[in-house]
Amino acid sequence: MEKSLQERIAELEAAIESLEQRRFAMGDAAVEPELAPLREQLTRLRSYQNVVVLQAGLADPNAPTIDLLEARLKSIIAAQQGQFQAGSGNNWTAQWEPASSLIEAPQQAIRTGLAILAAGQETALAGQASQSTLQIGLHSGPPQEAAAITQVAGLLQQAALADTMLISAPLADLVRGRFDLQPRFPPSIADSNVDKPIYQVQPWTFRRPIHRVEGEETPLLGRDEELQHLQEAFQALWEEGRCWIVTIVGEAGLGKSRLLDEFDLWAERSPRPYLKFRAQPGGAYLPYALLRNLFAYAHHIRESDPPELARHKLARGIAGPIQEVDAMEYVHLIGHLLGFQTGLGPQPTSPLDETDRLRDQALLAISDYWQALSTQQPLLILLEDLHRADESSLQAIKRLAEGLADRPILVVCTARPAFLQRDPHWEQAGETTQALLRTAQGSPWYSRLDLSPLTDQDSRHLFESRLNALNRPGEDKITAILAQARGNPLYLEEIARLIVEQGTSPQPIPPSLEEVVQARFDHLPADQQDVLQRAAVLGLTFWSQVLEFPGQEHAPVDSVLAALEQRDLIRRQEGSILRGQTEYVFKHGQIRQAAWQALSPELARRYHTRAARWLMEQNEERANTYAGLWAEHMDQARQPGLAAKYLSQAGEQAARVYAFREAQIFLERALASLPRQSSARIPLLMQAGNALYRLRNYAGARRRLEESLALARQADRSDEIIEVLFLLGLIAREQGDFDESRQWLEEGLKLNRQLGRRAGEAQNLLDLGWLEYRLGNYEQARSYLDQGLAVSQEIGDQGLLALAYNGLATVATREHAPEAAHKFLLQSLELYRGLGDHRGTAAVLNNLGVLAWSQQDYPTARDYYEQALDLFEKLHHPQNTANTLANLGLVAVVQEDYDRAKSYFYRALRGATAGRVTPIVLESLGGLASILARTGRMERALEFLGLVLQHPSLRIDTKLNLQPTLDYLHEQLSSAEIEAALARGQGQRLEEVAGQVLSQGLD
Repeated sequence: MEKSLQERIAELEAAIESLEQRRFAMGDAAVEPELAPLREQLTRLRSYQNVVVLQAGLADPNAPTIDLLEARLKSIIAAQQGQFQAGSGNNWTAQWEPASSLIEAPQQAIRTGLAILAAGQETALAGQASQSTLQIGLHSGPPQEAAAITQVAGLLQQAALADTMLISAPLADLVRGRFDLQPRFPPSIADSNVDKPIYQVQPWTFRRPIHRVEGEETPLLGRDEELQHLQEAFQALWEEGRCWIVTIVGEAGLGKSRLLDEFDLWAERSPRPYLKFRAQPGGAYLPYALLRNLFAYAHHIRESDPPELARHKLARGIAGPIQEVDAMEYVHLIGHLLGFQTGLGPQPTSPLDETDRLRDQALLAISDYWQALSTQQPLLILLEDLHRADESSLQAIKRLAEGLADRPILVVCTARPAFLQRDPHWEQAGETTQALLRTAQGSPWYSRLDLSPLTDQDSRHLFESRLNALNRPGEDKITAILAQARGNPLYLEEIARLIVEQGTSPQPIPPSLEEVVQARFDHLPADQQDVLQRAAVLGLTFWSQVLEFPGQEHAPVDSVLAALEQRDLIRRQEGSILRGQTEYVFKHGQIRQAAWQALSPELARRYHTRAARWLMEQNEERANTYAGLWAEHMDQARQPGLAAKYLSQAGEQAARVYAFREAQIFLERALASLPRQSSARIPLLMQAGNALYRLRNYAGARRRLEESLALARQADRSDEIIEVLFLLGLIAREQGDFDESRQWLEEGLKLNRQLGRRAGEAQNLLDLGWLEYRLGNYEQARSYLDQGLAVSQEIGDQGLLALAYNGLATVATREHAPEAAHKFLLQSLELYRGLGDHRGTAAVLNNLGVLAWSQQDYPTARDYYEQALDLFEKLHHPQNTANTLANLGLVAVVQEDYDRAKSYFYRALRGATAGRVTPIVLESLGGLASILARTGRMERALEFLGLVLQHPSLRIDTKLNLQPTLDYLHEQLSSAEIEAALARGQGQRLEEVAGQVLSQGLD
C-alpha cells in the first residue's frame, strides 16, 4: 500500500535523526554525504503541505464573457477539488488545501489553470469574444501565509500575457518533469520579491514526463561528462552568440532521451532568460512533421484545433517578435508549409505550380521569425529521435541553421548511430567545447556526444535500486545479469521490472533488450496484452477512447490503462493534441514493438480498420494533412483500394509543399497497387515524374513521364499530355539535349494553342525563348519572348510577365542593348519583389550583374552578384548559388584576383557537382582554366578547355566567356601545342576531372 505523505515525512525525519546521532562516532565526512539527499527530500515533501492559490482574470475589462466564464470556472475548479472564491470585477481566486497524497494539489491546480485557458479559447471561438484575454497566476506556500501567497499569485497573473499562465519557482519545483515549463522574466515583476525565474506552463506537450517514485526523481547515472558538455553549450549561447548543433548518439536503451530530459530540467533552472522549442518526430506520413511539431509545441496548437483557432494561435505567437511585417502573411506561409489547417494559404492543384517558391518563402518566414526571437533571447531547440524524423524536416532544419549561424541558438538532438550513415552532415564529432569556440565564423557548430555503456559500478547501482529485498537475486545471478546487460541502462531497468513482476529471476536470462521487453509483455494478463496491441497500431502516442471496442468481455479500458501505467509500460500525458481525448504514450518504442509483433494478421487488420475510422472521425476536416496516416492504416488493414486513394492524396499534398522525396515514396506505393494499363495511373505517374525531376533523378523522371504520356495519349487526356510535355522539355534542357527539349516544348505549344490554354501557351513561349537564348539564337529567342510577353500581358499573369521581362533583358544584354536590358530588368525586379518571389528577385539581381559585366563595370557587377548570392544561399538553391559563384569568379579573374577567383570556382564546382548541374560544372572548370592560363600552366588550361568546349551541355554564354582565354593562349603557344592539349582534354571524362579537382586541387 502506498504510504501517506505524513508517513513518508516521518520516516525521513527519523532517518535524519538517526544519522545525526551517529555523527560523533562516524565523523562529518561520512555523515554529510548521506544527510544531504535526505534533507533535500524532506524539504521537498514538506512543501507538499503547502496551500496552492490560483488567480485568474481578464486583461480586457470590457470583455462580454464574464458571466459565461465564471460559470465555466466554477465547474472546472470543482472538478479538480479546488475551492472557488469570487473575486472583484474580472478576477477570480481558487485555493487548494495541503495535499493528502504526493503532488496532488499542485498538479490539480495547474490542470485547472490549463482547463480555464482552454475554456477561454473555446468561448472566444464560439463568438463570445474576439479573442481570449485570460491571465492566470499560481503560487504556493505555508497555510499561515495565505494572504502573501494570494498577493504573489496576483502579481504573476498581472504579469502573464493574454491567454497564458505563470507559476512561481517554488510551485515549479513540485511539478518539474510533469509539465513543460518555460522560464519567463516579465519586466513588471523584475524588481519584486517574487522568486525568479518564474515559469509559463505549456498547455500540452510532446514530452514524456520524467519517471518519479513517490515524488523523487530517478537519478541520472554515468552521464556527468555528457551533461557538462550540454551545459557548456547552453552557457555559450550568451557568451558566443553562435548556432550550435549537438547530437546525442547511442543505441536503443543507452539513455539518450533521459539525458535530454535531465538537461532540459537543468536548463529550466537557469537564471538567464531563453525560449524553448521541443518536438519528437510526427511519423513518416506527413512532410515537415518534426518542424510542424516544433511550432505546435511553441504555439500550443492541438491537432483538433479548428482552423480559426490554429490561425489565431500562430498569429498571436508570431506577431510579437515580427513587428515590421504583417504577421498574417507569415501565418499564411508557415501554416501552408507545415500543414496547419488555418483556413489560409495557397491551394495549388498542379505539380507544375511554383511550390518551390512557396517553400522558399515559408522557410524564409521561419528564419526571419527565429532571428527576431533570438534577438530578444537565445533559443533552445530540443529534437528527439532524429532517426525517425522525416527528410523534409531534417533538410529544412539544416538549412535554417545555416542561415542563422550567427544567432544564439542551441539545437540538441538525439539519434541512433544508423542515422549518421543516412545523414553524415550531423556527425562532426570529437570537438571539445573550447575547440569549437575557436572555429571560424559563418556556419553552425556541430558536435556529437556518443553515449557509452554504464560502468559496472553504475550498472549495479541502477539495477539494485529497482529491486527490493523480497526479490533480490543471488550474487551469482546479479553478476550474470550485469554481464548480459553490457551497461545498457534500459535493459537493467526492464529486467528489474520483470523480476519484480514475476517474483523471480528469468530462466534463462534474456540476451537482449527486445527479449526482456517481450518477456514482460508475455507475462501480462490477457486484457492488458490486448489493450497494448490495440494501442500499438496507433504508434508511440495513442488515446484511450480509440481502444474501446463495444461488446468485448474485458475490464474497462481505463482500469486496464491504469494497471499498465502502474507497471510503467505506458504514461498518461498531462495534455492531449486531440481536445477532449485522454492521451498516453508508450514508455519507449521497444514496448510498442513487442505488442505489435504479438498481433495476429486477423487482429492487425481489425485494429487498423478501427484506428483508421476513429482517426478520420477526429480529423475529418484534415484529409490532406492525414491522408498518409490513413493510407498506412488501410494498407495494414488489407484494403488496397482505399490505401491507394489516400496514398495519392498524400503524395499530392507532399508535392504542394516541395517535399518531393516524401511525395515520390507515397506515389510509388500508390502506383504499385494499380493495374499497369489503368488510366488512374496517369496523374500519379505525372506527379511521380515531377517529384523525381525535382530530386534531379532525370532518368527516373523520364521513365515515369513517358509512361504517363503514353497512357494519356491513349486516353486522349489533353491536360495531362500538356503538363507531361512541359516537364519532359525541362528535363531535356537540364540534360543539355536542346533539340529534344525544343521538340517537347513546341508540341506543348501547339496543343495549348489548340485548346485555348493561354497561360500554358505563354509558359511554353517563354521556355522556348530561354532555350533559343542558350543556343545563341538571339533573334529567335527575342521573338518567342515577345510573343510570351504579349500573352502574359493579355491574361495579366504577373509571374509570367516578370519571367518575360527577365528573358528579354538577357537577350538585350547579349545584343549589346544595355539601356533596353536595364529597363527590362528593373521591370522584372519590381514584379518579383511585389510577388514576394525571392528566387526570381535573386535571378534578376544576378542578371543585373551580367549586364554590368558586359559593360566592364566590374565593381557594380560584383555588388549585384553578391546580393544575388546572399539570397540564393538563404533560399538554399544549390544550382543558382553555384551559377552566381561562377559569375563572381569571372569578375575576380578580370580583376586579376586569382586566389579569390579560385575560391569562387571551387565552391561553384562543388555545388554543381553535388547537384549534378552539368552546364555549371563546365562553367566552373572553364573558369579554373582561365586561372591556369594566366598563372603559367597553359597546357593544363587547354586540357580543361578541350573537355569543356566539346561537351554537348556547354552553354553559349560560357563559350563566349572562354573566348578571351583561348585568344590569350593562341598568343602564347603554337597551333600544334594547342591542338595536342585540346585533344588530350577531349579524351577525358567530365566526372573524373571534376572529382580530381575537388579532391586534389589544380596541381
